Amino acid sequence: MKGLALRLTMAMMLIGMWVVLSGAEGSCFGTEENLCADLEEQGCRADGACQAVYGYPDDWYLYRGAEDCPGERCMVEPDVFLECVDRDADPCAELDEMECLQRPNDCQPEYAQCLTGEECPGYLGCGPVDPPKPHIGCLDDGDCGEGQRCEISCTDSVCEGECISDEKIHCDSDDDCADGFYCEHYRCPGCSFCEPGTWMSFAPVRCVSTYWEADYEYQPDIYSDCMAYCGDNYCGDGYIERCMLETFLGHMGINTHDIRRVVWEEDVCGNCEICPRGYTLYTLVAPYDEADMQQFGFKAF
Repeated sequence: MKGLALRLTMAMMLIGMWVVLSGAEGSCFGTEENLCADLEEQGCRADGACQAVYGYPDDWYLYRGAEDCPGERCMVEPDVFLECVDRDADPCAELDEMECLQRPNDCQPEYAQCLTGEECPGYLGCGPVDPPKPHIGCLDDGDCGEGQRCEISCTDSVCEGECISDEKIHCDSDDDCADGFYCEHYRCPGCSFCEPGTWMSFAPVRCVSTYWEADYEYQPDIYSDCMAYCGDNYCGDGYIERCMLETFLGHMGINTHDIRRVVWEEDVCGNCEICPRGYTLYTLVAPYDEADMQQFGFKAF
């Protein structure tokens, strides 16, 4: 019995020593949880179990943008080593908004889409950057012939480059452009050209408020110009709704270049929340605004 008790005592002592050694920092018995965090850039890149995270410097918000920057405190490239994390770790997890914006290579902020006047949470969290989409066609102007340029457009699944004529029409406003085109004002002086727009369509439903009608209930003052009396001039059918739509989209950061209201000739049903009102709104926007328009119920036409 004494021999058995002695062996049990020694076993308990060994287990206690192992527990102590397991918790010791740097011990070979310890966990590998924070091994990557202690590595410098070169050591992190050389260790297959770790990944190096890059971005803007910690004081990046004090820098000015790259465009139109006079050379003092101009924005640098996001290639500053920030930290070393485990290879399988999410470098975007639990970051606040400023930290997320600091890492444009790997992370992108996620924001709530809210109507004007609503209580909006704004920043929702930080997620990984969308993976690059497959690309077909030209990549840049060098892939096109003389007098052509590469025009790239993307859908949800693929990006496509098309070589088109480089003979652009200069413009001062949308009135200078053909039907279906709009005047795009680029940053460089004199760089305003007619570009092809995207027609979006929306058919309102009876007894269901549109986004702009709901927004009017929150802040009617911004729509006051739409409610102004036209005097002796006939404003046309649907003038107020077209004006409200243009005002709403403008506050959402979307420029409208043409809005048309087309009434159907056929009869429509009378059931609320199901049947259409009997007309369709067509709006011409820049192609890069198409995704935002879809959030408000519009479809590419």
